[in-house]
Amino acid sequence: MALIAIVGTAFVSWAIIAMMGLAGSTFTNLWITSALLLFSAYNFNAILVLLIGQIGTALNTFLTMLQVVASAGMVPVLAMNGFFKGIHGLMPMYYAVQADFNIMYGGTGTTGIWLGLLTLTGVTILINLVIVALRKHQPMLQFDRLS
Repeated sequence: MALIAIVGTAFVSWAIIAMMGLAGSTFTNLWITSALLLFSAYNFNAILVLLIGQIGTALNTFLTMLQVVASAGMVPVLAMNGFFKGIHGLMPMYYAVQADFNIMYGGTGTTGIWLGLLTLTGVTILINLVIVALRKHQPMLQFDRLS
């Protein structure tokens, strides 16, 4: 996860800079935001997979759609209905979209947004660790059923 989050997002950040004609100095900030988002989203979506197995992968499609709407990229938080207003702060994509807007179009508080994303990532990692520690039966790790 970490390798993809670091290496893969370098290409994404480069593409954004090339398409938008941004200054090269924004590359590092976009790269940090994208890497944090990808790592956080992996851990966020891993919660359902760890809890309920492979069916969690299908449910993650729905969870990702909720993140996209709650990210406030197309619809501002003020115009969202109550449900999305309630969950936007729990979604990693919200922090990344806000940080990207600050970096690409100007704005302040990017470091605070990154800290929010790091906090959310830490919480999701702790949740995943608790799930793995408390779960007695790990269906994905039971190789003895194949023999």
